[in-house]
Amino acid sequence: RSREVKTTFELTNAEFERARNAAKRARQAFEKIKKERYDRFNALYEHVSTCIDDIYKSLTNSQAAVACLTAEDAEEPYKG
Repeated sequence: RSREVKTTFELTNAEFERARNAAKRARQAFEKIKKERYDRFNALYEHVSTCIDDIYKSLTNSQAAVACLTAEDAEEPYKG
């Protein structure tokens, strides 16, 4: 009987470790994609922000004119 319990415990423990490792890999993949999304969005955001300022200066015929973008959520700016 104790052998059965030990075997069941070992099998359950091995399954738990597999599940934990799978969850860790999934979390790492998610974080990698989240960072890539953030980096790509910020690169685009900076480009658009620069272009808008240049266009606004041109439209107003004034180098003193300023147009800028601001993100509502700095952590996840692509959500708004």
